[in-house]
Amino acid sequence: MNLFNKFSTAISNEASTSNADTDQNLCDSTDDTVHQSDNESDDEVDTDNEDLDLDNDSTSESDSDTEIFDLATLINRTLTGNPLLQEYHDVGNAVWECMHCGACMWYQERKCKSKDTLNPEFQLCCRNDKIQLPLLKAPPHLLQHLLFNSSSPDSKHFQAKIRMYNSMFSFTSPGMNLHDQVNRAGGPPTMRLQGQPCHRIGSMLPEIGEIPKYAQLYIYDTENEIQNRIDNFRNNKDINKEIVTNLVKMLDDHNVLAKGFRMARDILKDGQVHNLKLKLISERTTDGRIYNQPTVSEVAALIVGDVDSGEKRDIILHERNGQLQRIDEFHPDYLSYQYPLLFPYGEDGYRTGILHKYQHETIVTKNNRLTIRDWLSFRIQSRKAEARTLLCSRRLYQQFLVDGFTMLEAERLNWLRKNQTKLRVGKYHRLNESSHTGIQNGQTKRGKRVVLPSSFVGSRRYLDQLYFDGMSISSHVGFPDIFITFTCNPNWPEIHRELLNGNLKPHDRPDIVARVFKMKFDALMKDLTKNQLLGKVLAYLYTIEFQKRGLPHAHILIFLHPKSKYPNPDDINRIISAEIPNPQTQKELYNLVKSNMMHGPCEDTIVDQDGFPVYRRRSNSHIIVKNGIELDNRHVVPYNPILLLKYRGHINMEWCNQRSSIKYLFKYIHKGYDRISATITSTRGDRNTEVDEIKEYLDCRMEQVLENPSVTESMFTSWLEANAKYSGARKLTYGDDKEFIEAINQAKDWGSGRLLRLFFVTMLLSSTMDRPAYVWSKTKHWLSDGILYMQRRIANNPGLNLTDEQIFNLTLLDIEKLLEKNRRTLKEFPSMPYPQHYITADLDEQRIIFEKIMTAVNEQKGGVFFLHGYGGTGKTYMWRTLSSAIRSKLQIVLNVASSGIASLLLPGGRTAHSKFKIPVPTEDNSTCNIEFGDDHSQLLQQTKLIIWDEAPMAHRYCFEALDRTMRDVMSEYGNSEHIFGGKVVVFGGDFRQILPVVPRGSRSDIVHASLKSSAIWNHVQVLTLTKNMRLQCGSSEAEKAEMKEFSEWILKVGEGKIAEPNDGIAEIEIPEELLITEFDDPILAIVNSTYPKLLDQYLDQDFLSNRAILASTIEVVEQINEFVLGLLPGEEVEYLSADSLDQSEVNANNFYDVLTPEFLNSLRTSGLPNHRIKLKIGTPIMLMRNIDQSEGLCNGTRLIVTNLAKYAIA
Repeated sequence: MNLFNKFSTAISNEASTSNADTDQNLCDSTDDTVHQSDNESDDEVDTDNEDLDLDNDSTSESDSDTEIFDLATLINRTLTGNPLLQEYHDVGNAVWECMHCGACMWYQERKCKSKDTLNPEFQLCCRNDKIQLPLLKAPPHLLQHLLFNSSSPDSKHFQAKIRMYNSMFSFTSPGMNLHDQVNRAGGPPTMRLQGQPCHRIGSMLPEIGEIPKYAQLYIYDTENEIQNRIDNFRNNKDINKEIVTNLVKMLDDHNVLAKGFRMARDILKDGQVHNLKLKLISERTTDGRIYNQPTVSEVAALIVGDVDSGEKRDIILHERNGQLQRIDEFHPDYLSYQYPLLFPYGEDGYRTGILHKYQHETIVTKNNRLTIRDWLSFRIQSRKAEARTLLCSRRLYQQFLVDGFTMLEAERLNWLRKNQTKLRVGKYHRLNESSHTGIQNGQTKRGKRVVLPSSFVGSRRYLDQLYFDGMSISSHVGFPDIFITFTCNPNWPEIHRELLNGNLKPHDRPDIVARVFKMKFDALMKDLTKNQLLGKVLAYLYTIEFQKRGLPHAHILIFLHPKSKYPNPDDINRIISAEIPNPQTQKELYNLVKSNMMHGPCEDTIVDQDGFPVYRRRSNSHIIVKNGIELDNRHVVPYNPILLLKYRGHINMEWCNQRSSIKYLFKYIHKGYDRISATITSTRGDRNTEVDEIKEYLDCRMEQVLENPSVTESMFTSWLEANAKYSGARKLTYGDDKEFIEAINQAKDWGSGRLLRLFFVTMLLSSTMDRPAYVWSKTKHWLSDGILYMQRRIANNPGLNLTDEQIFNLTLLDIEKLLEKNRRTLKEFPSMPYPQHYITADLDEQRIIFEKIMTAVNEQKGGVFFLHGYGGTGKTYMWRTLSSAIRSKLQIVLNVASSGIASLLLPGGRTAHSKFKIPVPTEDNSTCNIEFGDDHSQLLQQTKLIIWDEAPMAHRYCFEALDRTMRDVMSEYGNSEHIFGGKVVVFGGDFRQILPVVPRGSRSDIVHASLKSSAIWNHVQVLTLTKNMRLQCGSSEAEKAEMKEFSEWILKVGEGKIAEPNDGIAEIEIPEELLITEFDDPILAIVNSTYPKLLDQYLDQDFLSNRAILASTIEVVEQINEFVLGLLPGEEVEYLSADSLDQSEVNANNFYDVLTPEFLNSLRTSGLPNHRIKLKIGTPIMLMRNIDQSEGLCNGTRLIVTNLAKYAIA
């Protein structure tokens, strides 16, 4: 009861002290949580900070049955259906004008929502007459035509490319990388950016040899200004030169900022003045509530010589210095310089010091001055008397909102930084005191700490506080019963009606989408709480966030009264459906499920042992066809029919009432923003380092600190003590393996149990874990995910239940099977537990070769063959046929290849070096690292056939080393004098392709290193495949003929028959259709040619696997990689290597001290990745070492990045 009283008191105090408009600012996208009180006047309180709501009498067991919905009554009402509930909730049109500022508002946005009135007051626009700003006047005639004419071709072109045209005339650079070409496959054209938005401006003139950019275009080489502006864009074919010309004239005539730069142009052009500077003035003397269009003299001034003192936000542009200056977010023209087409007259943006209405003589304080939030809220409203230039600028409006939010956040963080001493929370105060008080025992002082408090929405303390508050409420009132996800529907009729007059789409006005969603969400919460649609609610918790595609959605947790719960599956079926409705009797519901609830069987709803329901999905004849694919009940997202009919959006409803699901739900809705970064910090004992939490928040930095800094003993300190006492301990290395546990912990959020087990096996195979049993004990609950479901499928028994011990044993069994594919076992890791009860098309040409080799295998008298054939003649088919024939007799065949990629094509294939343990480097007298009598030697003795593909790529020393080893292994059988110990060996490949790589070797050196130069070749019988099977795959005769022609040309190149007669050196003329002849940027040209429409297909595996770009040097490879990475959408993540010398097997030597990590990081060599690697989700990558060949993870394997975490990449 005390907890209920605390919440009630907190709510009432907050309602009395907070401004009523704090939840109304739709620009602040970090406000992802809201609160709504569950009182009789539940709509009166609206705050930004999320809270948990409890009824004061909600836990009283003496409540009469008349006050609580009986479960049968609730279900009956749900089944019979209330017409008012099933009717669509339309919020109407924004036809109510604010009586103070004239903004068009929805009635549901009024200040006092609990009372109906004919004269509503609104907070969202002008804070109920507190804010007064001048209205924007109509744009010039040209801009009016380009923005609002929906029929002329030039207007349509301009509206589609408005962001490009604005950037063309912008005075400042945005300081961020914009990705325009995203979401081409579907969805709204979301704006994605990299870097922190900050506007920068350069000198008046460009450096010698550089092209002019941004503001320099208004001053430098204006005779060619039109072409200079167009040339600043790489893809400028779509630019309309006439539009550019007209926009230049429009800005010269109307924009005061452009006039200021033109004034500097005229003086510089005369050449009579030296040391000229242009001062961009930030101070304004006029009243910002009335005037917002300054004159030229108020925005810019020309200065000759030294600059006198001015305001700190003034910008001084030198004639030519090559430096960029950042414009302060609070400069009056911060937005006008960046958006000349939104503010065509050069109007001022936000200005500091503007007072509230009717406060002319009042001193500016924090309570009566205009904030950025106030300014933005006023500017983005639609008014009949105000120009709609800003609101109808489509995608440019999105960018404007992002910049506005950056200004808003900068203002809030700046206030927190300057008011650290005013933080009223005791623990923050004591934390700061540590920087001013000495530490005992002569230690140095701690560094300064800048605290980001929990009151800042989005901070780590804010998210932690909400999580712990939610867990406390859960421990008091019990588990949540319902988990609802409510997603905005951009096709709501209210949104389309509002945008109809401006010929706009929902993604052009994200503020309208968010406002309509907020009204719908308020109505939904009222239905759930006050109207008790699902029963009486004890408490509820929700958060609102924005999807990456731009739509707002809410996660809601509902805590029901004990008498309103749903105790069994039949009750759940009455409120949650996962089936397609009858299209004949429930046509409207059927269409809503089709459009909103398909995600694209079990017979009845059950609750599994983890507390998650498996919903009833009966097999019926109802299907839904989407994009030509038939979907049945298995693809339906669970929903409530009443809520779906009323709100017509994606409303996913899940039942949850078990302990194991609680933490997941609370963590999910408070997970915060996606972020990852790496920092390099000093390991020296410097205690005076400044800890700036605000800077860390802006940098999206993730720091790891000691979990228990007060603990005096740890495993690390114990290891140090053991080194001091025991000499043997000094030979051991310290490792806690926390990074491996954390990697699996991160991967479990987006990876299946099967993927996690493969991940764990990869860790075992890499031999990098010091304590694999410890990692297993900490992660076995995650690694066993999916095991029970798999056993239920195998047993065809959905009700099968297993103990934890049985599940863990089955998990170890799966891990053992994965290890066996790599010829390894858990027994090689003594600390790891071992699973219990586990017992370990033919053609004539090809038929002749097959029978010849099989005859040699059956006779077992030895023989060495070389299967020669160029690409497409069926060598891989022959290897598979031979392997299947021998293994069908329970005999052993070893398939190896010279490269990891080639080994993937062979059944059970491995690289020759790993299978035969060939040493690296291989010398002329080397032997394989196989001991006589060990497992490997016994395997070789029992082997009937050895297949070595791509043999011409290997050095002849490799074959000779294997020959010596096989003679030694087979000496027990008296075969030491026979080639390869009397075993049948088949090599394969094509000498026209890559020969052995000899560093800095000549042509003769390479030939001398090949297999043909070895004495082994004298024993080889050559078999030849000549028919190209790939030529039979063409879809038409013309395609087959084209493939044949190309194949013959390639063969002639390989055989040296081009440009005959020749002496081995000839110039090869490449056909013109294979060349790229017209290009300005060679890298752009080859990328566009090899990967056409890359942004549309970069996630298509077939598209990427069928093409690649080859380069001769590492430098060119890096240039192409960096270019392609910049094209791909998404946030860039940087990973750094950890380079150090391994001195475990060498004596102490001072020489190694000079090999610093910095020097090691700078090394760049073939076969090793660079120290710094940058990745994005969707990036194609290639492995540079063998990880798990049985799963195809080997040197040369190409993959696509699907997830990026701190310690794991998937």
